[in-house]
Amino acid sequence: MSRKTLTALLVTIGVGACAGNGGNGGAHVPTVSTAETRKGTDGADHVLVAPGAKLTVLEFFSHHCPCQEAHDPRLRELAQSYASRGVTFYAVDSESGASIERDQKESSARGYPYPVLIDGSGKLARAVGATYATYTVILDAEGHVVYGGGIDTDKSHLTDGATPYLKNALEDALTSGKVKNPHTEAFGCALTLE
Repeated sequence: MSRKTLTALLVTIGVGACAGNGGNGGAHVPTVSTAETRKGTDGADHVLVAPGAKLTVLEFFSHHCPCQEAHDPRLRELAQSYASRGVTFYAVDSESGASIERDQKESSARGYPYPVLIDGSGKLARAVGATYATYTVILDAEGHVVYGGGIDTDKSHLTDGATPYLKNALEDALTSGKVKNPHTEAFGCALTLE
């Protein structure tokens, strides 16, 4: 497969306890198309690389995962605190059976200040190596994945002493443009993809 074909393919993983994975392990740095869109729970089509944003955060969502539910407050706080610094957050539902209707209810119940985007085919999750709920990527303005991994070191219960992987990566990307720890482990339920 040519590099051009692979890049085109990259424009865009089941059920269980909160397990962990290391994402793509740094084997390849994916790029997401700055023109690729997904329908959101707010009724709009959203470009995956948010126009005008310095960074875009994509957090892979699962409605049934206890790790997801535990991290909802932390995600809301991060989204609100980084909005003024040019960071856009989206949750992404790549699971089989993902629907606007279900995710509108989930987003409302969870109080997300950002939409859930529908990726029912799992194309985006596969492209960036997301196999677990709470796996998070940070995209720069050109669509390059500058970070892939967990929100923090917590699983299904939040602690004050957790290492804040996502926050640290955002700070690095915003201040120096280079993330010191670009790949971390994500803890969450395995995504059920088509």
